[in-house]
Amino acid sequence: KNWGASNDGEELDSVTKHQRMLTLRSVYQRCVGIPQQGLEETWREYEVFERELSEPLSQALLQEQLPRMQHARQVFLERRQYATSPPAQQQPRLAIPPDNTINEANLISKWKTRVAYERANPERLQPTALGARVRYVYKEAVGLFARHPEVWVEWSSWESGGFCGGGVDAADEVLKCAIEKLPHCALLVACQSELLESSGKQREAINVLENFLQRFPCSLGYILLQRVVRRCGTQGNEKNSSDSKLQKEDNISAARRVFARARRTLRPPPADAIVSAVDGTGGSSAKVGDKSDPSAGVIGVAGGLGVVSQSHQTSVSSASGAVTEIGTDRSLVSSGVG
Repeated sequence: KNWGASNDGEELDSVTKHQRMLTLRSVYQRCVGIPQQGLEETWREYEVFERELSEPLSQALLQEQLPRMQHARQVFLERRQYATSPPAQQQPRLAIPPDNTINEANLISKWKTRVAYERANPERLQPTALGARVRYVYKEAVGLFARHPEVWVEWSSWESGGFCGGGVDAADEVLKCAIEKLPHCALLVACQSELLESSGKQREAINVLENFLQRFPCSLGYILLQRVVRRCGTQGNEKNSSDSKLQKEDNISAARRVFARARRTLRPPPADAIVSAVDGTGGSSAKVGDKSDPSAGVIGVAGGLGVVSQSHQTSVSSASGAVTEIGTDRSLVSSGVG
C-alpha cells in the first residue's frame, strides 16, 4: 500500500519513487487484462492507485484500461463455464479405454468445445502465448483421454497446420507420444505415416509401418504398407525421376512383395486348430493367434466354427438317416420280407 516508502518506512527520493510508481502502474495494467478470479477487486485497487497520483490523469488512464478489464472479465466467465460445465470434468478420472457410452461421448464433446474456444484466441494473445495456451489445454485433454486416439489425432492435426510455432515436427512428436500410449492403434500409425509422406519423408513413413507390423501384424497394417510402397517404392521415390515408367514398375513389384509377405505371415488357422476350438480343448488356438492376423483371427475362427458346425450337423443328420435305413432293413430281414 505504502509504495512511496522503503521497507524501513523512510521516504524515498523522487527518482526512486517515480520508478516504483511506473513499475506498479505497469503491473496493475497487466493484471487488469488477464482473465482471473478477483478481477473486480484488482480493478478497484488500480482505480485508487491512479486517483491518488493525479485525478485528471487517472480518468484518461482508467478509460483506456476499462475495455481491457471488461473483455478479460468476459473471457474469464466464459472459460469458467467451459471448465465447469460437465460435473465429471472436475472429478478425478483415470485414462481408461473407450467404453462407448453416452456420458463419455458427452464428456469428449465438452472437451473439444473447450479446445475450440481456446483455439479461437478469445484473449487476443500473441502467437507464442496462444500456442502455449492451446497446448496446455490439449495436454489436459489427453491426460483424461490418453486411450482415445481421436484426441491425439486432433492435436497433431492442429500442430501440422503450423499455427503458433507448430509444424510437421511438432505433429510428429505428438503422434510418437500417442503411439507410446497406444502401440497397437492402426489409426495413429496411419496418421503418422501420412504426415511423413506428405512432408516428403517417404522412407520414414515406410519405417513407421514396418515397425507397427513388427509389433502387431494385421491385415490393415499390410494394406497401409502396400499402398505406401505402391506410391513411393521401398526406398522412396524422387520427384524428378529419369524413368517414370521403370519406377512405376518397381513400385508395383515392391507392392506385390508386400502382399506375398502378408500371405506368408497372416496364414489362416489350420484345420486341427478349428477342430480343437470346436471340441473346446483350445490346444492350438494360442499357437495360431501368435502368427495369424489378430483382427481377422476372430472372424476366421468364428467362420471356421460356423463351417464346422454346419458340416457337423449335416454329417449327424446323414448318419441318423443311414442308421434309420439300416434299422429298417434289419427289421425287414428278421420278419422274412426281403
